[in-house]
This record gives sequence, structure tokens and C-alpha cells, in this order.
Amino acid sequence: MKKRVLALVVVVALLGLLLPAIVFADTEIVICTVSAYLVSLTVTDGDVAYGALTLGATANTTTADLDQTQTVYNSGTVTEDFTIMSGDAYGTPEKTWDLVTTTPGYNEFKHEFSTTGGSSWTALPADNSYTTLAGPVAPAVTIILDLQLTMPSTTDDYVEHGIAVTVMATEHT
Repeated sequence: MKKRVLALVVVVALLGLLLPAIVFADTEIVICTVSAYLVSLTVTDGDVAYGALTLGATANTTTADLDQTQTVYNSGTVTEDFTIMSGDAYGTPEKTWDLVTTTPGYNEFKHEFSTTGGSSWTALPADNSYTTLAGPVAPAVTIILDLQLTMPSTTDDYVEHGIAVTVMATEHT
């Protein structure tokens, strides 16, 4: 009988050690929130028609010339940096005008941009790389973009040429 009592006391003592851990257990909820951010831009109107130009001539999109100023709008949710690049001018598959940053020569042209309404111009890189257009640009802010083209001094290619200008947004860091 003493052994039973002793075993019962030991069981009760062990339960007594475990019981406070169970009785005093508590939980809390951690609220986590997350949002996706958006890096985005909108170019309006996205179409420039320089028209037919004489060799060596320059035309631009400012209101004083062709009146085709473009706008670049930060349509994202974060502050962004805008960069810009121009490709070569493609006519027929066999003929291309190469982009240069100096005075154009034979089958070469120069492409420049301005965010100041044409008061200053920056040549687009000839290696088809991006260069800074504007930044940092806060969400819902619009910048103006004017483009200027200088024709080749001479050419053997008189067909219409297409030029891709790409504007890219990246998150400002």
C-alpha cells in the first residue's frame, strides 16, 4: 500500500510540474501586411513623324518646329528613374543609317533628346545603350520629351526610315 501511495504522489508531483506550463500557455497573433509595387511608365502620344527632310537638315518635336512633344508619365507606385535609347534608322533590309553623336556623314544620322523644351539637347548614344532621361521621378509625375533628328549629309538610300526610341523605367534606389 505504501508503494501505491508513493507512486500516486510521484504521478501527482509530475503532473504538477507539467500543469503550470499548460495552464500558463498564451498565444498572440502577428498581423503581416504586404503590397506589390509597380514600376511603370506611359509615353503619350508615342508617335513622331519627322516627314521628308533635305540632307543635312535638322527637325525636332518642340512646339516651335513639328509640335509633336511627347510626355513620359510615371504610372507606377514608386519613384522611378527614366532612361532612353535610340536604334539605327532602318529603310530597306540592305540599307541602314547609322546613329552617331557627332555631325552625320554618309548614311549616318544624329538623334537627340531634350526635357527642357529644346533649350538644350543631349545626343543619344551611338552604341544602342541607355542614357539618363530623368530621375528621380515621383509617382504620377509627367516629364516632357522632345526629340531632334539631324539627317545624313549624303546617302544612297532615299526610302522612308523607321527609328525605334525606347524609354525605360527602373525603380529609383
